[in-house]
Amino acid sequence: MTTEQKYWELFLDDIRNPPNGSNADIVICRSSREAVTKCREAECLPNLIMFDYHLVDADNACNFIDWMNMQLLRGVYKLPKPFNYSTHSSSKDGRAIIHKRMSKIIQNFSQGD
Repeated sequence: MTTEQKYWELFLDDIRNPPNGSNADIVICRSSREAVTKCREAECLPNLIMFDYHLVDADNACNFIDWMNMQLLRGVYKLPKPFNYSTHSSSKDGRAIIHKRMSKIIQNFSQGD
C-alpha cells in the first residue's frame, strides 16, 4: 500500500454513466471485477464510490463490497480519508443492502482524526 494516497472516485454501474457535471476523473467500472482491478492498479480504495446494485449477469455491488471488506480486514488497504459513498440503484432493496454493508464498513474501519 502506498503511504500517500491520491484522491479518486469510482462509479460502479453496468449501463449508466456518471451524471453531467460530475468530476471528469471518475473511474467508470462496469463490473465488480473491473472495480477490483482498478483498486489494485491504484493500490488503494477510492475516496468516493457511487454504486448501482444490479450489474451484468449475476454480478452485483455486494461482490465488490465483500472484496473491499476482506482487503480492509487483512490490512491490505485502509479506508481512505475522506471517504463517502452513494447509491443510484433503481432497486430499493439493493440500495438498502448497499447502505447496510457500507455503514458497517465505515463503522469498523473509519480512521480516527
